[in-house]
Amino acid sequence: MLRFGTLTTRCTAPKKVSDKLKLKNMSGYITAENLFTWTNYTGQDPEVSMRGSDPFRVAIDYSFTPPVKTLTIGLTATF
Repeated sequence: MLRFGTLTTRCTAPKKVSDKLKLKNMSGYITAENLFTWTNYTGQDPEVSMRGSDPFRVAIDYSFTPPVKTLTIGLTATF
């Protein structure tokens, strides 16, 4: 199994752009969580867990909802 848990990329604006907007600096970023999962597993989520604290129910798939994919976009500016 291969899973991308969190991936973040950031880009800083050129000084010329920051100066034009009267900022010290400016950057933008995109963060993606649970982006891809490559596996041969046929269930919803290959990371099955135990239910409660019963050690005899380890690695049983109860068809829990898989982790949601999240995309966050942001802008950082210093005045």
